[in-house]
Amino acid sequence: RSFVGDPFVFGRIAAIHALSDCEAMGAAPQTALALVQLPYAMESKQEEDLVQLMSGATCALREAGCALVGGHTCEARELGLGFSISGGLADGTTALTKGASLRVGDVLLLTKPIGTGALFAADMRAKARGPW
Repeated sequence: RSFVGDPFVFGRIAAIHALSDCEAMGAAPQTALALVQLPYAMESKQEEDLVQLMSGATCALREAGCALVGGHTCEARELGLGFSISGGLADGTTALTKGASLRVGDVLLLTKPIGTGALFAADMRAKARGPW
């Protein structure tokens, strides 16, 4: 669900958010499938929103070296965008599995600010407070 009024910005944020899940597991993002929900509107408005949304998304995907290989578009009450990201591991590396590999005392390197998932979830429940 979009929490910003600019479809380009929303597309970019949604792609970066999805890419971070793959990267967090130690994999390099390779391909993406998109699921787009466009609000009911005139065809020209839907087309413009779709172009802006996917322009922002593909910009972020391209920066990560990830190819958009397909997806699905449907109509809904509000604008929405999600991705399924597939990635690969470099030869000789092991994926980080959620919670299974980390132990007390291990070092965890964060490459981006923590908390965007929590903010997205809070916003969807109208519990987030902020200038947006």
